[in-house]
Amino acid sequence: MNDKILKFAIDSSLVNYVDNETPKRYFVSGHADLEDIEEFATLIVKECISRILRVGILEDIEIESDMIASAVAEHFGIE
Repeated sequence: MNDKILKFAIDSSLVNYVDNETPKRYFVSGHADLEDIEEFATLIVKECISRILRVGILEDIEIESDMIASAVAEHFGIE
């Protein structure tokens, strides 16, 4: 699994891990609910928006990247 996606899953409480094992063993939280899933998805969308903005600034197309980022945020209902 991609390290960023794993971090988002842990940060949103969707995934837990057994801390005393090496390597760590990850599992889907038995207490996860729709809010945890929504938080997980929100973190992914925000990361995508952040990446769009970084690429736009690096390539000097800031206006277009702002429009794309806003469209993605609006589509997913992310502020």
